[in-house]
Amino acid sequence: MGIVKRVAARLERQSHLMSVMMERLGVHPELAGQEQFGLSLARAVRTCLFCRRSDACEAWLSHCDGLPKAGPEFCGNRRFFGAHNLGMPQNKRDQRSAPLDSRPGTAAPLARNGTRDGG
Repeated sequence: MGIVKRVAARLERQSHLMSVMMERLGVHPELAGQEQFGLSLARAVRTCLFCRRSDACEAWLSHCDGLPKAGPEFCGNRRFFGAHNLGMPQNKRDQRSAPLDSRPGTAAPLARNGTRDGG
């Protein structure tokens, strides 16, 4: 396998693992990406990309049930995931993917004139 194919396979595997880990831990990627202009999420992505514990990560994810309170001890992104965990129960996960302004209790965005739309 050539270098380009190996890099592509690694990118695909690591992005999949990070995506599943974020879902499992209740981390909303769009909200996490808003912190520090996305630099925290970019750092977490790089940490995952260069992680040497992919097999352990995959095993942990395959044996982990429900919504754990924290990521595995070996994970280089454990603190990041913990800081961005929404702490939602399993049955509320579908609401996480809803746009922020459509969630209950969130204000409508400001219009150009400084007033709230729809009010």
